[in-house]
Amino acid sequence: PWAKWTGDPLFDNYAHAAPGTVRKYSSGAYVRLGQALTALWDRDLKDVIQEKVLRHIGIPADRWGWLPGKVVHDTKDFYPDIPGYGEYVGPPYKINGHVVRGGPGWVVMSSEDLARFGLLIATGGVWKGKQLVDPKFLPNLQYGVGIHAFAGDADTMVGYAKINTGGFPFGGGDFSFPKKLIVGPVHLKRIYKVIRTPKVKVPMRDGVNLGADIYRPDAPGKFPVLMLLRYFREGADHGKFFARRGYVVALVDSRGRGDSEGKWDSYVNEPKDGYDAQQWLGRQRWSNGKIGTFGISYNAFTQYMPAPLGSPYLKCLFPEEGQQTNFGHLYYDGVMQLNVVFQFGLFTRGKLQTQKQPHIRDPHYLQLPLISAVDKFPDVQHVKDWFKHSRYDEYWKAYGVKEKYPQIKVPAFIMTGWYDNLCHEGWRHFKGFREQGGSEQARTGTKILVGPWAHGGSRSYPGLMELKLRWYDFWLKGIQNGIDKEPPIKIYVMGADKWRTENEWPLARARPARFYIHSKGKANSVSGDGRLNRSPPQQDSPPDKYVYDPKNPVYTNGGQISTLARGPRDRQKTQKRNDILVYTTEPLAEDMEVTGPVEMKLYAASSAVNTDFTATLTDVHPDGKAIHICEGIRGVTFRESLENPTFITPGKVYRYTIDLWETSMVFKRGHRIRLEISSSNFPRFARNQNTDKPFGTSAQIKKARQTILHNAKYPSHLILPVIPEKKKGTGAYIGNNGRYG
Repeated sequence: PWAKWTGDPLFDNYAHAAPGTVRKYSSGAYVRLGQALTALWDRDLKDVIQEKVLRHIGIPADRWGWLPGKVVHDTKDFYPDIPGYGEYVGPPYKINGHVVRGGPGWVVMSSEDLARFGLLIATGGVWKGKQLVDPKFLPNLQYGVGIHAFAGDADTMVGYAKINTGGFPFGGGDFSFPKKLIVGPVHLKRIYKVIRTPKVKVPMRDGVNLGADIYRPDAPGKFPVLMLLRYFREGADHGKFFARRGYVVALVDSRGRGDSEGKWDSYVNEPKDGYDAQQWLGRQRWSNGKIGTFGISYNAFTQYMPAPLGSPYLKCLFPEEGQQTNFGHLYYDGVMQLNVVFQFGLFTRGKLQTQKQPHIRDPHYLQLPLISAVDKFPDVQHVKDWFKHSRYDEYWKAYGVKEKYPQIKVPAFIMTGWYDNLCHEGWRHFKGFREQGGSEQARTGTKILVGPWAHGGSRSYPGLMELKLRWYDFWLKGIQNGIDKEPPIKIYVMGADKWRTENEWPLARARPARFYIHSKGKANSVSGDGRLNRSPPQQDSPPDKYVYDPKNPVYTNGGQISTLARGPRDRQKTQKRNDILVYTTEPLAEDMEVTGPVEMKLYAASSAVNTDFTATLTDVHPDGKAIHICEGIRGVTFRESLENPTFITPGKVYRYTIDLWETSMVFKRGHRIRLEISSSNFPRFARNQNTDKPFGTSAQIKKARQTILHNAKYPSHLILPVIPEKKKGTGAYIGNNGRYG
């Protein structure tokens, strides 16, 4: 029955821990409990929840709402074949006298009722002596994802406390119950009633009009403006929330999307259109001439792209999970991120998304030549261009900010997650703003927050709306609330399960620890003889070898990815493959914190002129679980340059750098650190076919015989940024600028 819900049923969203368990990891993925329960009972989920749970804890049916995805604004749903999962929610729902809208599959209720329900889950599903939720089922309902203020109708923020009882997620959106429900720390009092004006025409320089929904305070005067340039329709919650607190909020549809005129062309029109929209908004009678921006994913990138054009009205950005360049988003070190290209490029075209996302074994991924899969779809010239431009060239430079930070004069508050497929891009943005920003404000004012989630998970950050309000209040209203005095970096340290602030990146106190790979030539699979330790190889040792067959790739299992099997997955089964080399440390005698960029120096040879090498870092628990921490890949032809790839000579040894991205993880005493080396991670990345043919144009496949060296001359090793232990008796780290809290 799952096929009618999604191609990847709940596989991306399961949880292990029992109630009360302190979590070591969290991908931030959203459990589609609503889909599961509806399929199980074959009844409307709202009726089931009301009958079996909520009426018993004093929440009547008219005090909460289940918002299924329905057609509104004469548009189609995101996924017309998946009930309850729509692009925009409607019709409006009235809760406690308030008209609300929300994301697909959301549950809405007051913060007081949320707290009441959270108490039920925190007490093991028991209410007044009655077991309302089967305790055997509770572990499946636990997930450490937080709640943000919903649709501007909550007077208070709900967030994390120290007690971890897991979460009870409803539906496929952001709305789920966190570790403990608390009120505060700040009551966000409503000030204004709200006027909403839909389908406002925003003129562009070429005569095209973009459509916008504008929320503004029902009061005379001029107000700061918050702008969302949106490829997908989000932001109604921000519209109400911020308009009630003295902001005009403009939700502007990208060209060719939603209510906007013109033709949709992914990324191409956003710089000029974003600038023109800012110029128009800044001149309106209700504008005080100061604009901030917001949005997530693509809608984060639409903030970055117009910024170098320098609208005098633009004062700050708040991008969540956006890229620096599209080459860094769609290709990583020369290797196409196939699932992103297919998920985003092929299945989002025209006015709205019209197809469901592909499953991990979808035939489109497997089809060769790859470009032939693209040819089956209409209106995808942009995807064909992505295939054509398989190196970093002027095409990509035109639609990114990598070379344009000196032209950006406003600060950004950047958000990402350790398992976000754009985590690496977020850190690149932070470095670009802080080191090259075009003003003192851009350089010193830019901040970054990184949580333990995957793509989309930033919305689960506790107190997110309050954080945004403080950011905008400072930069757009001049309110001295102290946000400018706070450290520029806030990270979640996995394993320690704490938030911590920092002042620089990479951390000055981090010490690069080299972990060398060793074996007797039999490191194939977890059953092999691969070892990982701090001792450099002192003598010759036989290399490790494996055969990479593109017809039998290593399938994606966890990691920094936007869909599929993302996050901190257990890779025990994956590590049983003979085409994966596995190197493991002895059990750690003490906790070891690794915070910063992780890197692999690999000495390798191949029988092919073109191939890939991958590296994956896992945390091995005493019970054998091997939890994914971070990973990387290197296209060998891009070993020296992303702009000018060159083939390798078969049999020749090359030194490759594999960037495993950034992480912050405490490997616990008794755990082991494990490194995997292979040549595929499919379908996150496209398979290298091991030939000299242009990418995506050929069906030819060759096997590659790979050789990994680890001797005195070729000491392949992993580099981990290890944080020194605290000084005894001081509570401070050696050379530490970081603070927990």
